[in-house]
Amino acid sequence: METATSPLHRYLKENLYDNYKFINEGTVDPYENPECFGICLVTKSGQVFEEGNCNKLFTIKSISKPLVYGLALEDHGRDYVNTRVGVEPTREAFNSIILDEKTYRPYNPIVNTGAIATTDLIKGYRVIERLQRILDMFRRYTGREHEINVPVFLTEKVTGHSDRAMAHLMLSFGMISNRIEETLDLYFQQCSIMVNTHDLAMIAATLANGGVNPITKERAIDEHYVQDVISLMLTCGMYDYSGEWAYRVGIPAKSSLGGGITAVVSGRLGIGTFSPLLDAKGNSIRGIKVCEHLSIDFGLHISNAAKPKLILEDLIEGVNSAQRGTSLIGANLIGANLMGKDLTRENLVGAYLSGANLSEANLMGKDLSGANFIGANLIGTNLSGANLSGANLYKANLSGANLIGTNLSGANLIGTNLIAADFSGANLSGADLSGFDLSGVKVSGANLTGVNLTGVNLSGANLSGANLSGANLSKTQAIETDFTGAKFTGACLEDWNINSATKLNDIDCQYVYLRKDKQEPRPSSGKFAPGEFTKLFQKALETVDLIFADGIDWKAFFQSFQELRRQYDDENLSIQAIEKKSGGAFVIRLEVSAEADKVAIESKVKALYQTELQAIETQYLLKLQAQETLISKFERDLEYERQTNTNLLGVVKTMAEKEPTHKTTIHANNVGFVQSGSGTVSNFSQNIGQNFDEITKIISSLRDLAQEFPEAQREEALVHLDDLQEDISKPEKRKPERIKTRIIALLTVASTVAGGIAVATDFSNNALELAEKLKVPIVFSQPQQPTQQLPPSTLNQPSKHFNP
Repeated sequence: METATSPLHRYLKENLYDNYKFINEGTVDPYENPECFGICLVTKSGQVFEEGNCNKLFTIKSISKPLVYGLALEDHGRDYVNTRVGVEPTREAFNSIILDEKTYRPYNPIVNTGAIATTDLIKGYRVIERLQRILDMFRRYTGREHEINVPVFLTEKVTGHSDRAMAHLMLSFGMISNRIEETLDLYFQQCSIMVNTHDLAMIAATLANGGVNPITKERAIDEHYVQDVISLMLTCGMYDYSGEWAYRVGIPAKSSLGGGITAVVSGRLGIGTFSPLLDAKGNSIRGIKVCEHLSIDFGLHISNAAKPKLILEDLIEGVNSAQRGTSLIGANLIGANLMGKDLTRENLVGAYLSGANLSEANLMGKDLSGANFIGANLIGTNLSGANLSGANLYKANLSGANLIGTNLSGANLIGTNLIAADFSGANLSGADLSGFDLSGVKVSGANLTGVNLTGVNLSGANLSGANLSGANLSKTQAIETDFTGAKFTGACLEDWNINSATKLNDIDCQYVYLRKDKQEPRPSSGKFAPGEFTKLFQKALETVDLIFADGIDWKAFFQSFQELRRQYDDENLSIQAIEKKSGGAFVIRLEVSAEADKVAIESKVKALYQTELQAIETQYLLKLQAQETLISKFERDLEYERQTNTNLLGVVKTMAEKEPTHKTTIHANNVGFVQSGSGTVSNFSQNIGQNFDEITKIISSLRDLAQEFPEAQREEALVHLDDLQEDISKPEKRKPERIKTRIIALLTVASTVAGGIAVATDFSNNALELAEKLKVPIVFSQPQQPTQQLPPSTLNQPSKHFNP
């Protein structure tokens, strides 16, 4: 620990502690002393600065939540944990019994519902082992052993009814396991762990140092999940004051009802404060004042680009920037012209270099962690072997820079120009490079694990030997890219674009995913055999997969495919396979040449398909309108016939008993007047046997249609169909006249159906088709009616089926 005479200690006492210790407003736990007040800073190099009562023990409460969330991420991975708990801020109170109404997940791991769900994910056999894992995690963060405040734990256990209600609600939606009481016991105990102000600063300093305790050097959390924890602290950590905190203070932090605040200044230091006086939102009033004061004086806001009032490193070292000579720790070099300078002997840790001109400068091997390079000119700069972890390179120009072996983990590269830069052997793990143009960039041997390369242009880039495990290469352009010897295990290759010049030799890969969120693994089970990855994607060079998630209109597709072949006449396009997926989806695989522009082909065929689909839909609407007009006429004609023929069944019966001597035809929709043609009985039974399957299918269809009739007509039609089925099934009953009578009876039933014209027409058409199949022709006879009484109709047109 630093001595009481150090400049930073004097600053903490005079500017912060003495300034805010007299605040006595706010609410306080009756068991706490409102005068308790502690401030502690721990740098990433392990220097400790304290003022006030920093050894006073108190329960950690909800400050435990982001740390346990980090442990859950280590146990299950980011994708799985995100299925159980979201990461969205909420304006609701932290103890509200509420879930996301769309996903039924808790909104985030900081509210009580999310914290309980997160605790439920901690692995271990029963509570004792799981609790020990949490205590071990705290030991790694703080460097000391911790104990549980048993009375506090037991009180929470007895009174935690709302937490118990939350757990049961989440269980009903499958968000937690059914071991509710065990999980709640663990949750109440993690919130009852005893800590002090020094511990809170150590926790923050460990996160600021990439997850490694700056004093013990022990890793507390996997480096890949540090950003998850810190991000949540910034967006959700201060209850429903989080938005204003991010705006005013801009330091990722977590507070608790116990009066503590832990705040992370990435790449630089951790802050811990304790004061039990709370505001209306449950945050420490003195703690907020201290953090806001530090942020303003030292420019600690995460988005700050202005010159700070004070240089933190000046106070730590006890000198000012001018006295430092060659040491430029935390120096204000904003906009400085350092073009071509050899800075290898300068100490630039935490320096402010936003807007500086460092083109062609030599920064080889320098520790630039946490440095501010916003908008800096780094064209052609030698940064080989440098440590840029956590550095802010927002909109910096790194074109042509030498970044061989550089550590860029956690660096902010948004808007950075990386054209022609050399990243060979660099560490870019976890970086977000989505949308970048990396064409021609050298990335051979680089660590790109977990990197987001969505939509990146890698054409012509050298990634030989690069580690792309878990990387997202969705929609990446990799034309003529060299991936020789690269590692791809767990990478997402959804819609990436490669060609025959893309080098995929000696790839080290156990499995990949063809869709985001780890969907469609290849191979579907097991691991790739040596060389199998290369064979799979070389074969894929000659195919384009068209996915129709909501089904497909085959007429529209085949018409669009014919037009596609006409437009791409030189590509020799053909359909290789059609695969039906669950939910009615289809995948159509087109075979193309290896050199074809598959992205353009896919885009074109989808556009053509939509055009054809719209044309077909337009034709359908026109036909529908015409059919509606025809149906209207049909209804008028049918109503007329019903009014003038009060005893339709009697008429049909008479006609069935008397064979006509001549035929006249009328429109098929006048099913009220039916006659049987003069059929033959020769080979009648043999014809039925030959067409038995088709006849049976038609009868089955008639049964289905009859189900749509009103109850009386439905029962009558089903009786006639039973009789017809029996006549056809038994050779001795296969009499033409007998079967004619059955069919005529079915047509009669259909004609009496009111309010169901479409189904009645379908039924009649099926009955007529059955008559044709049985070689028992049925024709329609026109009733003799006064011409002047006929409504407009199509009665004198040739007989035909009506198809709505």
